[in-house]
Amino acid sequence: MDISLFMKIFKDKELYNFNKMKHKYGQDIFNEYLEEVKDKFYEEIDLLDFQGKNIFYVPEKSRIKSIGFKILNGRETSGEPYVKKAMREETAATFDIEDIEYKLESVRSIFDGAIPKDKMEERILGMKLGIEFIFDRNNKINEENLFELYKMAIWDSLDEEDIIIEGSYYRHDTVYVQNGIEILHSGLSHELLESYMKRLIEYMNESSDDELVKSTIIHFYISYIHPYFDGNGRMARLVQMWYLIQSGYPGVFQVSLSKLIEENRKAYYKAFDMIEANQKISGVLDVTPFVQFINDKVFNKLSKQNPYQNTMEDFTKILDSGKVTKKEVDLWKFVISEYGSEQFSTKQLEKDFQNAAYATIRGFVNKFEELGLLTKQVYSNRNKYRVR
Repeated sequence: MDISLFMKIFKDKELYNFNKMKHKYGQDIFNEYLEEVKDKFYEEIDLLDFQGKNIFYVPEKSRIKSIGFKILNGRETSGEPYVKKAMREETAATFDIEDIEYKLESVRSIFDGAIPKDKMEERILGMKLGIEFIFDRNNKINEENLFELYKMAIWDSLDEEDIIIEGSYYRHDTVYVQNGIEILHSGLSHELLESYMKRLIEYMNESSDDELVKSTIIHFYISYIHPYFDGNGRMARLVQMWYLIQSGYPGVFQVSLSKLIEENRKAYYKAFDMIEANQKISGVLDVTPFVQFINDKVFNKLSKQNPYQNTMEDFTKILDSGKVTKKEVDLWKFVISEYGSEQFSTKQLEKDFQNAAYATIRGFVNKFEELGLLTKQVYSNRNKYRVR
């Protein structure tokens, strides 16, 4: 194929809509392009499609901006209240993606240690326990721990017919993804699940030069083979975070990947559909569209999720200098956890914190404004503050 024509197709904005591309350039030319790209650009992944053939992606189409690496490689903050805020957001967003009913006040109370009052809150508790499980680096990725995560995060919300039978880690029957009566996707045959999942776990534990892309491929693959009757999407997103934590990315503690996915939910599902539609044309399961989606809409947008990175670094320096008291540290963590980017007043902080006199609250906001960690907005006769 002529190199100029090849590059024109390779750079086409509609490239991964194979159906449109074959009409735009002609089926023979596009087929010739596909053979060229398979030969020169595809990188094989050690995972199989439903026909037992390796899946692929195109590294040249899977670049991540440096901001994604910078934030995910951020300073370790495990156990801090702003981590709890991010994980509350993760729980709410992963439910939103699948239209699972919940209440924000229930998410807040369960993450604060309340006992579940109903099945909805049991589902929230499951996500909380699952997140805590993957955040413990001692919980390595293996088949037993994967099933343990599933039991923690998903089990209590399952209907009786969706329970995994005793002695098995995965579903024992067929599963479909449906939109009403329309079948959008069929999961892998249950007879093959054990061997495919063992292969996936081996893949997760192999070293990699690009863990962020690999985490996305893992996310896609769990959704693709659908190893459970229910909860596959939630598990795919949890396992992606788990893999990144195990690979040494402490910034995962501070962000909600699912919140960014939820903001682009339509494109998220479109990426899944596009991969299978393209396979019917090319004969190859090329996961690049999903990698591109996660790169563009999640990893490359992490500054939106963590807009206070410089503020956190400044606070760490101030903390190391000994300029703040323990009570002020507690107040700062509370503000980050409870308000995030929202404005708050001194009266509101006094009421919500419930463990400091008004004079202490007043002194805290004045001092942290002077230190450059809080900004003030004047409204007539009252002031409101927010994290810088």
